[in-house]
Amino acid sequence: MKPSCFKILDALVLAVPGLIISVCGIFLHGRMGSTLMIVTGLCFLAIWGRLVWLRKAFINSYTIATKYKVLIKTNGYHISRLRAECAIGGLLELYMKTWSDARKVLMSNYTWVEFVPGAIETKGIPGFGKYVLVAGFVRVGGREVTVGYFNKVKYPDPYVDLNETAFSHELGHIILGGVLKNDDGTLIPWNEEVHHKVMKERGLP
Repeated sequence: MKPSCFKILDALVLAVPGLIISVCGIFLHGRMGSTLMIVTGLCFLAIWGRLVWLRKAFINSYTIATKYKVLIKTNGYHISRLRAECAIGGLLELYMKTWSDARKVLMSNYTWVEFVPGAIETKGIPGFGKYVLVAGFVRVGGREVTVGYFNKVKYPDPYVDLNETAFSHELGHIILGGVLKNDDGTLIPWNEEVHHKVMKERGLP
């Protein structure tokens, strides 16, 4: 299941006005400003078309689309849709023992997972105060996940088992970000330390 490359807002802001301006220019053919209207309208349509093409190319770069609305860009990592879905399904089973709405939270929007070879250097990544090597990360409150694939000596290994990556762990952050609540029902602000404490206490990956 992949999202559509067409967005209603794009059409309302670019395509529809572009079409209207172009048609008006055609009907006013020969009158002052008609050519400018046509050119302007075509420019709007061209920008809209380019935006749709770029979005389609981006979506297509995520070659695996799971039934859980988790999309995966493999970048050389050997993983199948079935293997990913088994891992996500197992993760949800663990979380739903405590939080019945875990599945709903994960599937409330698309999650974009990109695998990269080797451990990930945090230098230059917003939110990291110092340089360290990590197995994966997801930005606070975000849905864009980066996961490194490597062996025990941190060397890129495209055949390493999915359970040995940070795949499930990072998805767990997204789930906890939507299920951990205060007594009054409001969501607890996303906090990595709190998440890790909960994961450890409940034996979650």
